[in-house]
Amino acid sequence: NRRRTDYLCRSIYLPVIRNDLPEIFEAFDFADPHVVTGARTQTLDATQGLYLMNDRMVVEAAEAAAKRILGEDVPGGDRGRIDWLFVSMFGVPATDEECEEILAFIRETGNRGSAEGREQAWASACHAMLSMSRFQFLD
Repeated sequence: NRRRTDYLCRSIYLPVIRNDLPEIFEAFDFADPHVVTGARTQTLDATQGLYLMNDRMVVEAAEAAAKRILGEDVPGGDRGRIDWLFVSMFGVPATDEECEEILAFIRETGNRGSAEGREQAWASACHAMLSMSRFQFLD
């Protein structure tokens, strides 16, 4: 019994049951399924931010991304990991400033010395990246 949010593709490819939209569609400007719509509006509001901060699927995706990146042998160490994440999520490498901010966050949060603390720090960084407006919109 799969949850309707367990699909591994963009929403454009999901079946739409007009009277039973997934919760995520309601929060993120999904077009009215009862009419033809050529273009969707793009908004950013507090409800969307709260959804991304608290939705279990987003938290699990961030944790999975952290486990994957920590399990990869990435050239450049943590800096290389950040670039890999940015290219995977946004299609471009991180700027020096973005790298420094994320590295500082990971050092600050993951300095407990345990592998679990480090993984949690990376999961939090991934969660923040998944919640960025850059992740929501394609330019």
